Amino acid sequence: MYLTGKDVMDDNLKRALPLHAAGIDVQQIYFTLVSEEGIAMFAETMKVLDDYVVPKSNVPFEWHIFRQVALLSDETLDQFVCRPRLRAASCDFGVREDHYIRDQVIGKCYSSHFRRKFLEQEGNTICLLKIARAQMAVSSQLREMEQKSN
Repeated sequence: MYLTGKDVMDDNLKRALPLHAAGIDVQQIYFTLVSEEGIAMFAETMKVLDDYVVPKSNVPFEWHIFRQVALLSDETLDQFVCRPRLRAASCDFGVREDHYIRDQVIGKCYSSHFRRKFLEQEGNTICLLKIARAQMAVSSQLREMEQKSN
């Protein structure tokens, strides 16, 4: 984001700035992994560092953890959708990621009313959130109207 914000286009600068900002420890690791002659451009540099730093995920285990994510009693639907979305990042779902998230939200939603509404609509998680927000707003407005009439 920093490089984009500063409109850095030169590939050597794109590589050097993050290494500089990361500090001497990261620089030492990087130059241990890449020889002086093999100094890579930005994308290759990030891949070398990612391969070193990012732990390898066990995809079947990540799927298992993903399937365990359920709506908590004190959680809004917006908060809930964020949790499976974060877990999905390590599940290697590919282009079907949003479908899996949508299915998880439908399957683990606490409200049969919401689940019915979600199943009536075709769409992705954004559609589900719009439906849920509309339903919550209507419920709140109805409660307020009932309180005023009492």
